[in-house]
Amino acid sequence: PDGTCPDHGIKPVWLEEENYYFLLSRYQGRLSELFRANPDFVKPRSRYNEALSFIEQGLDDISISRSSITWGVPVPWDPEQVIYVWVDALINYLSALTYARPDEDLVDRYWPVVHHLLAKDILKFHAVIWPALLLSAGYSLPVGEFIHGYLLMGGEKMSKTRGNVLDPFAVMDQYGIDPLRFYLMREVALGQDGVISLEGFEGRYNSELANELGNLVSRSVSMIVKYRDGNIPAAPAGEVLQDVAAEGEAMVRAAGAQYDAVAVTAAIESVWEYVRRLNRLVEEEAPWKLTRDEAQAGRLDMVLHGLAAGLRLVALAIYPVIPGTAEEILRRLGQAHGTADLLLEKAAWSGLSRRVRPAWTTSSASVSTSPARSSRSASPSVSRASTRPSPCIRTTPAASTTRCSASSRSSPPIRASSPWASAASTSSATCRHATPSAVPSVPRSSWPAAPACHSSSTCARQGKRPWRSSPKRPPT
Repeated sequence: PDGTCPDHGIKPVWLEEENYYFLLSRYQGRLSELFRANPDFVKPRSRYNEALSFIEQGLDDISISRSSITWGVPVPWDPEQVIYVWVDALINYLSALTYARPDEDLVDRYWPVVHHLLAKDILKFHAVIWPALLLSAGYSLPVGEFIHGYLLMGGEKMSKTRGNVLDPFAVMDQYGIDPLRFYLMREVALGQDGVISLEGFEGRYNSELANELGNLVSRSVSMIVKYRDGNIPAAPAGEVLQDVAAEGEAMVRAAGAQYDAVAVTAAIESVWEYVRRLNRLVEEEAPWKLTRDEAQAGRLDMVLHGLAAGLRLVALAIYPVIPGTAEEILRRLGQAHGTADLLLEKAAWSGLSRRVRPAWTTSSASVSTSPARSSRSASPSVSRASTRPSPCIRTTPAASTTRCSASSRSSPPIRASSPWASAASTSSATCRHATPSAVPSVPRSSWPAAPACHSSSTCARQGKRPWRSSPKRPPT
């Protein structure tokens, strides 16, 4: 109403100059036909309707050059003019493929099998002007475009000018990349505007990543180690959890279809319903009670096998959202997690590798089930044993570790990452001067008489014995 820009709060400046024009009006009919024949060209449907309405209301010719500025790509036939930056930017989607790599043309490889992902405020440029430019030059159009909304802070679009910004790097430094990815995709449906906050992030982190998924992974692998010596049992004949298996494979199909439809939030919900189903399985079957009765050994095998198989399906289905966490879950279960193994097509209940000692028993990383602390008091957990951040999975060294008495003040001690750390993780004896690969974690039953540091009972660097911290009071 006051004539200011709604995003920046400043008044526009009127300029007059002579420019070159693109006759966009000539393509109104062809663009209308394109939209009518391809109702999925722009998603979500509300943005499709917005673009089509804009086209059918009538298109005006647009200026494609500027004379009042000197920076930019010069117009080939008129050095006094430069190409309007948005026209230059759009053309680069295609032209950059011809020079992105020396002596290699990538057009046939990447065009037109491409989907554009863009914000709603540049819908007109991508869904109207860009297709018209391509049609005028005789090029194929992209397969489709998906239009996302805004992340709002305090009900307003985030803006550096206004200062209402949630710094993603600060969040990633403290919690990792995967938790932030999870929160944004979980909290805000892709294609819509959504309000985000640090408090909302911490709530999702604590309730879903740490409590529901993190606890489930830790409890499951700990019970496999404790009750079956780290071997995933084969389910006894006729003792397969038919309902849980069917629900798991149905979840995979639903999530796959939702990912294909770019309904990422819905896909996460499908996966999380199954995570909760597996948590109910633990509570209903109570493996800690089954282990007391030899007659229930077969049922215990069935439950432990089902938890491992179900978690494998969860990991594969959630991989597109939190890839580091998914790979860590598979690694802890002793399952293959190479590039070819992570395809959703591999997510079948029968695909579980059986009787394989979980790989996490030789790892220093642990699933983070510790609550997220307020950003005002929390300090980032940084892994010194891993080069790749593994979200939702704390990559800090294992819980209940040991520390060499010669540790220097300038280097912080190894901390317990979670009160829910797995049995094997909580039983490791680690000297901070040893390399992670040289200090495997071992089951409690296999502890040596004295804590091992490197390959002996003394620190290889300092010649002093390490000490074991109490699980209840990790070193500070």
